[in-house]
Amino acid sequence: VSAVFSPAGGRVLTASRDNTAKLWDATTGDLLRDFVHEDQVSVHEPKVRSAVLSPSGRMVLTVAGPTAKLWNATTGDRLETFAGHFRHIASAVFSHDEKYLITCALDGRAKLWRLPRV
Repeated sequence: VSAVFSPAGGRVLTASRDNTAKLWDATTGDLLRDFVHEDQVSVHEPKVRSAVLSPSGRMVLTVAGPTAKLWNATTGDRLETFAGHFRHIASAVFSHDEKYLITCALDGRAKLWRLPRV
């Protein structure tokens, strides 16, 4: 469960126990987009733990358990699924040029992923 402002400050991205991330208009509070992370981690923990906006605000990353999913922030289309960790992903960060993503998990591993162009 998390919340973060977009780099420009006009939007807020939240992650929730209902297995979604939601993008909100920071001024009006209107819901702009839902991102549904379909994979249920377990019956005890069916939630998106965190969500991250890319530096430009064009991409959203949702994290649930050992899996991360990349979304187009404007259309809501899923662009990529990142799997490969054996334990929950604890943190994720985009490179400033949005070419790469790093995920760090409780399995003690960090993974570098190449991102698609958006």
